[in-house]
Amino acid sequence: MCDQSSGLQSYVPFAPLGTLTPAPADFPWQRASALAARLQTDVAGTREAIGTIRYLFNLGISESFWTGALGKKRGEAFELSNLGRFVASGLEDEIADGPWSVEALHFAQCNAVVGAALKVNVVGSPDGAVSIVYTWGQGAIEDSLADTVIEEVKAALASILASSA
Repeated sequence: MCDQSSGLQSYVPFAPLGTLTPAPADFPWQRASALAARLQTDVAGTREAIGTIRYLFNLGISESFWTGALGKKRGEAFELSNLGRFVASGLEDEIADGPWSVEALHFAQCNAVVGAALKVNVVGSPDGAVSIVYTWGQGAIEDSLADTVIEEVKAALASILASSA
């Protein structure tokens, strides 16, 4: 187990629903690469920022902070968490000698009332597969909206993957 915390807030414009499937030549690879580079450099200090949550408890205001968000608009509509590819570097000997192996990974987040309404959680398995898990809470968004987003993302990914084959 490990504790890897980071965060980056960014505004990335999205196409309206129903237009997410890009033509292969239209995918913004340069923008995607620039965002990936920003993610690598801008995460410094986020562990400390997340650690400031402890002051809510020290000040005795943790309960009012969390429950005070009930019934109010969320700060974010959409959150993407990408753990990257899981690599068991340095553990190969332990895994080979032991009864356990890691073949597939999936991860999800709970519906924290102060978090985004829809969470998209991505992680890569050691074999190169990618898992995408969507989570949202009852009442955070309509199920039909979440279902539409999921189908649009599937279609967009299929289009991108088909163009690279």
